[in-house]
Amino acid sequence: MIAHHARKARVVALSTVMLSFALVVAAVPWWASEAGLDVWNLSAVRQQLSDVDQQRIGIDSKFRESQREKEACGHIATQLVNGTITLEQAVAELSPILANREGFYAGWKHLYKVPTFKHGVARYAITRAQSLLEGDAARFAEVTERLERQYAAIG
Repeated sequence: MIAHHARKARVVALSTVMLSFALVVAAVPWWASEAGLDVWNLSAVRQQLSDVDQQRIGIDSKFRESQREKEACGHIATQLVNGTITLEQAVAELSPILANREGFYAGWKHLYKVPTFKHGVARYAITRAQSLLEGDAARFAEVTERLERQYAAIG
């Protein structure tokens, strides 16, 4: 019986020491680190967590911006299909968006095989509009003809 109580007392004492140690490390991390008590290097782990959180915030921000751009491009394509804007107007609205899009500005010439960035944006707009008409061959042909006429007039 005495051995059992002694064992319990040792467990309680050890638990108290460990809890005290954890509280010191959590409450005063700089002191624990200077004293060599921060064996898990919690300050470095906290910094890593902070860095990862900042990266996540940056990725989330880029994702939201990408989604806004995608929605804007889709809206412009819908307007092109409906004839509420011209290809020239669509190019004016899309150019600032696509100029900042990674890969597009560098690849428009190769992708669309056109002479200028403006022509690349126009081809992109036509392609986006056409993608909205898949499955509607008659409307696809009519919209494509209208947009190709407008494309030919781009200077």
